[in-house]
Amino acid sequence: KYILILFLLFSLSVNAQKLTLSGYVSNMQSVMFDDAQGDWVNDNLVHNRLNLFYYPTDKITFSVQARSRLFTGETLKLTPNYAQSVKADGGLVEMSVNSIAEKSVILNHFIDRAYLNYSANKLEITLGRQRINWGQSFVWNPNDVFNTYSFFDFDYAEKPGADAIRVQYYPTYSSTIDVAVKWNHEKEATVAVRTIINAFNYDWQFMGGLINERDWIIGGGWTGAIKSVSFTGEYSYIRSKENFADTTGMFLMTTGLSYSFENSLFIQAEFLYADLQSDVANFQSFYYGDLSVKNLAFTKYNLFAQASYPITPLLNASVSGMYYPKIKGYFAGPNLSYSLSDFAEFSLFVQTFSGEFPDAVGVVSKQTFNFGFMRLKYSF
Repeated sequence: KYILILFLLFSLSVNAQKLTLSGYVSNMQSVMFDDAQGDWVNDNLVHNRLNLFYYPTDKITFSVQARSRLFTGETLKLTPNYAQSVKADGGLVEMSVNSIAEKSVILNHFIDRAYLNYSANKLEITLGRQRINWGQSFVWNPNDVFNTYSFFDFDYAEKPGADAIRVQYYPTYSSTIDVAVKWNHEKEATVAVRTIINAFNYDWQFMGGLINERDWIIGGGWTGAIKSVSFTGEYSYIRSKENFADTTGMFLMTTGLSYSFENSLFIQAEFLYADLQSDVANFQSFYYGDLSVKNLAFTKYNLFAQASYPITPLLNASVSGMYYPKIKGYFAGPNLSYSLSDFAEFSLFVQTFSGEFPDAVGVVSKQTFNFGFMRLKYSF
């Protein structure tokens, strides 16, 4: 809070034209239940975001971006240490604080971007908490070793940031050399290099590095088209650094297709193969757990499909789904969004998970996990 206020006052005093401020505030009511006829867990989240950019010269950009979230509802009362999980910051520098942490209410403030960027000619250098996105696919990104994110977290469009140093060099208009070093809260470094080239009307990327000083990774990806159908994909191979000769590696690969019709109907599909080293115990452990490139999905084989269509210029509908053959499970996620004005939007989201999981003694049973969300969002 104090950093944002001081930076705002300083920037306004220097030159108001070099400062931009944007953001949004939203109110989202949610319900969670296993059975519609059983008990429902009701929660509310008020979410405010501020994006501040300062341009002292045409080559330098400084940005601080933060979000504040007010949690109320029954999940706070039912979940032990919920305030600590909300406050958790995986970065090197602690930039998350709970100004209120009571049994029935939590107010958290979190700076997820705070960086200085220098860009000149063919060189770009970024220092600080930033978003490093090396993914080429839509849902699953085996190449994204710095900022793994969950497809199901739709209310966090900006996605996580990393405390890192990044250097990008552009030898030609269609090629890139990208080197980045990130540190986590345990001061472990993730170091990786990526190069992008264009050939045969496709963008090809190749990457490799060391994840949290523990696992070697090598991989690549592509973005192109088969006639008018977009075609993307990624693959990675991960192997333990300490037990390199004694363990087997982990291979992940995803590929996807997307197509937009003349009537604005947009469809896409994606497939992920993930040679998981351990099975997921249940939906909740994955939904609320910490993601990494090593645990991108529930099962080894994962199928995804989505379609969206503007019913009217103001009303948009979409539905997404996933299928998990091993656990005989699925995810279904329909949603509706209605534009109230140029700055306001009303949305309804549903998320349903179903699958078979073994309990502590190995007895397999079906689990169902349902969410419903109603959100009003105002952007500025």
